Amino acid sequence: MKTNLPLVLAIILCATAVAGCSDPNRVGRSDDLSNAALNAATPEEKEKAAADLARSNAADAPEALYQLLESSKDADVLSQAMEGISFKKDRDLHLKSLPRLLRIVQDEKGTLDTDDAMKIKQVRGRAHWAITIIVGASFNWDVEKEQTPEEVAKLNTTVSFAQGFMRNPPPASLYNK
Repeated sequence: MKTNLPLVLAIILCATAVAGCSDPNRVGRSDDLSNAALNAATPEEKEKAAADLARSNAADAPEALYQLLESSKDADVLSQAMEGISFKKDRDLHLKSLPRLLRIVQDEKGTLDTDDAMKIKQVRGRAHWAITIIVGASFNWDVEKEQTPEEVAKLNTTVSFAQGFMRNPPPASLYNK
């Protein structure tokens, strides 16, 4: 069997390049991404920076995501920050993020400076989703449904459960497994 060495090397180089482009540690510095998510010229650039930060494995990414969660009023940026926070295996990040997530999900406007019902539902729904990922329980509240007393009770149960989680979090030794 004859091997085409140049072809094999080209394939290896392409695979290495593709792997390097998707490395979450190479998407940018966390403070640069956070700044871009807050201040970029277009909504698309803001969302991309927030998405890159959410995927980052850099040591300072969790704190940068938390700062985005605390300071952004942009629905797409907040959604990316909530997704990134919920998937990090970082107990301290989750515990300090839960109060803000709870404020967002309980606020009729999702703490946004807009009357856009779709954006508000997006942010409140994402906050609820992040809460359920963090605490490991869902009570099936649906932001899309009319907020009947039954739906409000589901949301209140989620909030109560999350508050209990904050008061009595799982031990750190069990949390990251």
